[in-house]
Amino acid sequence: MMIKLRLLILCCACLSADASFAQSQCPLSEAPVNLVNPTLVGNGTPGSCTQSVLQTALNAGGHILCNCGSGPVTIVLSSPLNVTQNTVLDGASLVTLDGNNLTRIIDKGQNVDFTLQKQS
Repeated sequence: MMIKLRLLILCCACLSADASFAQSQCPLSEAPVNLVNPTLVGNGTPGSCTQSVLQTALNAGGHILCNCGSGPVTIVLSSPLNVTQNTVLDGASLVTLDGNNLTRIIDKGQNVDFTLQKQS
């Protein structure tokens, strides 16, 4: 079984004070995917970005952009988000997905391309 999951985040070693170590141990980061006609999650307010609304968007797949306001937002999950369609999920550099140490964040189906980008 081959799982394709691309997370656009920095590894801990890349944050090392030793620049030569970071350059030798960390791959170059991928550029974020340019979203095309994304589905918006939320109406611009933190309260509009819920697990239910996000799951509905993930069920449809495609490009998804979180629209949760101008400040940081945490979406606390009570169960994993299921990804069954090819999807790019963009958190606009403001959204944190939190399993609250009780659940994993994402369950991804086989043969599904999933990119998680710009999460805080």
